[in-house]
Amino acid sequence: MCSFSCAPSTVKGWSGTHMIEITVRDGRAGRDRSKDSAEGGAILATLQRDRPYDIGDVIRLTDGNAVVVIGENEEIQSGASWKQIVFVGELDKPRPQVRIDLGACPGWTLQSGVATPTFVRCIGDDEAEQITAAANFCRKYATMPTHRLLNSSFRIWKQTFDRVANAKSREWQPAFLEDLLGAFVGWVLIWRLVLDQAEHDLSSRFGDDSDQLAKFRLVRKLAYDASRGYRVVEALRNLVQHRGVPSLQLSRAEQLNRATGQVTTKVSYKFTVSDLITDPKCPATIKNEFRGNPEMELEVPDLIDDAMAALNPVLLELTRISTPELIGHIRMLRGIFVEASGTPTLLRLKPPPASGSPVGVNFDMVALADLQFLVQNLPIPEAIT
Repeated sequence: MCSFSCAPSTVKGWSGTHMIEITVRDGRAGRDRSKDSAEGGAILATLQRDRPYDIGDVIRLTDGNAVVVIGENEEIQSGASWKQIVFVGELDKPRPQVRIDLGACPGWTLQSGVATPTFVRCIGDDEAEQITAAANFCRKYATMPTHRLLNSSFRIWKQTFDRVANAKSREWQPAFLEDLLGAFVGWVLIWRLVLDQAEHDLSSRFGDDSDQLAKFRLVRKLAYDASRGYRVVEALRNLVQHRGVPSLQLSRAEQLNRATGQVTTKVSYKFTVSDLITDPKCPATIKNEFRGNPEMELEVPDLIDDAMAALNPVLLELTRISTPELIGHIRMLRGIFVEASGTPTLLRLKPPPASGSPVGVNFDMVALADLQFLVQNLPIPEAIT
């Protein structure tokens, strides 16, 4: 049995006289992993103790190294033994101290860099608010616009369909229908979310009678009139949102090309248009379009591709609407980036709480590094000086 010493331990509600059989296993990142077993790292010590170890307890091994408990497993058998396995890791080394120069500023400061900030100048509250608002606008309408969710859901749909379409015969299974349905419904609902939120956002920013909202609605109408896929998806999104999904059919056909000796595979994922036009809330345009052919079958992959292509001008109009304001914010931020030599950060000592004593030193920080590419590369009419 190895002997060692440890820092005082926190007793986990135990005050009896039972002895605990403890195994100390190596969990250090730099350990010799060739000595690991299925139970964990190499055994560093075994002992008996009248109290269990807790996470955070410090153990000094016989070689003089101090380690800390980072994990533990316990097992108590009725009328028999109490066993504990503890896993130990390196003690945290003292963290390097970063000296932060606030330049004797009473509030916000402009700093260069994030990890090791360097003082540039004081920033007033109004300017700090303008910079923060500009950064938030750039993120919302340029780097992380909501319509990126639609591109993401479209990508998931394509990946799901391609996986099904390229599956070998022995891999074909009914679960594929569920996978495709989930990807399809997810895309349809995101389609609705993106367009509804865009209209609400324009109404909130510019008003219900604004030119911006009128242009957006006009572009949507043009896309609706020009694309069957767009029209059908607009009808489908109401159906899926409020009543259900059409009866989708997944099928696969293989045929040998005798001339080439190659097998060609065709995967079909479709529904009958009657599932759509029997919906009481189906738009009259769609009912009239398919009234004479209610048994027509629509292929979902073709439908989605057509709708996404038709949506591009709509998303482009959203970008155009936000561009003037975006350029104004970029001009202002570009000057901040120049001042900070490329990576600006706003930093201030956090005001003390209204009641109670502050704990430690806390800072408020507004990091802008994620906008660096946009700010430095977005084309604007005239360069800022």
